[in-house]
Amino acid sequence: MGIAGLLIQYALLAVVVVVAAQIAGALVDEFDQRTKISGALIGGILLAAITSLPEFITSIVSTTIYNQPGLAFGNIFGSNFFNLVILAVLDLYFLRKYLYNKIQDLSKVMNLVNITYFVVLLPFVFNIFLNTDVFGPQLDNQFFFIVTNATLLGFSLMSVTIMVLYFLSARSLHLGGSQSEEEDDDADEPGRFGRLSQRALVGLFAVTAVVLIAGAYFLTGTTNDIAIQTGLNASFVGALFLGIATSLPELASVYTLVKLGNFNAAAGGIIGSNMFNFTIIAVVDAFVDVNVISLITDDPLVSSNALTLLVLGLINGIILLLAMNRKVRKKPTLFYAVPSVLIITNYLAYLVLSFV
Repeated sequence: MGIAGLLIQYALLAVVVVVAAQIAGALVDEFDQRTKISGALIGGILLAAITSLPEFITSIVSTTIYNQPGLAFGNIFGSNFFNLVILAVLDLYFLRKYLYNKIQDLSKVMNLVNITYFVVLLPFVFNIFLNTDVFGPQLDNQFFFIVTNATLLGFSLMSVTIMVLYFLSARSLHLGGSQSEEEDDDADEPGRFGRLSQRALVGLFAVTAVVLIAGAYFLTGTTNDIAIQTGLNASFVGALFLGIATSLPELASVYTLVKLGNFNAAAGGIIGSNMFNFTIIAVVDAFVDVNVISLITDDPLVSSNALTLLVLGLINGIILLLAMNRKVRKKPTLFYAVPSVLIITNYLAYLVLSFV
């Protein structure tokens, strides 16, 4: 199949994933209305898990079947980077709703996401020290080799730390309280699935999950073929094509939730998805015989692109955290939109730098 056919196939699969994700978003809103669980917890755990299934499947498939770790890590880091862009775009699109002012309870989880960024960045820092012999070749080689290759129960220390941080983020969402009183009145209106029974909702949710998994599987193969035919860096293709395609569920479901006025579930879905995506590194760790850190740092092309994505993603995470912690004013000015503009500009800068 030629490149034009592959792009058409990619677009069709993306449409399938988007439609399934929109249904998932409406189902999550319905679950939120029928239970006493906080919207942030439902969005951060349930929605994040279902919309992160494409990242989960594509990362495992690209590493184990296609032997393309660059696609996997480009997908994970690229999706996380693009997810915050989604939140920024929706914040600007629904500017009068002042989204960031209504999701301040999620700042603790965003803190944990940023800490996870630091944890994943450490292997790159160690690798730089190893290559530059900052403290002398003998000390560098002994200390950093031991740290980067240390394992616990067969998992790298990085993977174990990521799982602990994910547990803490889930606990933080659980303790985050109930629905925000500032959510729109529209959130109390019957949803599109309001007439379905609880059992029917669960069944439809399961079918949606299967569709997302199937779409993600075939998207991986299509993206791998695009990387081969174009000759582009697999990590960049993973970040651009897989990263965007597997983030489409977040875009579709979060748009649905913001439109419904369910801000906590919407933001929880994005932030929780980013935290969930990092745990995929630990899952990949379980499927490979080598230390998962070496898959990221040993290949110069993968390492360079991943490092760029991580640094820019961390910068966007800090910008979002600062925006969420601002003092709430009754009449926000145009200054309110600055963080979202910076987040989007950061992503556009990455695309420009990647093609230069």
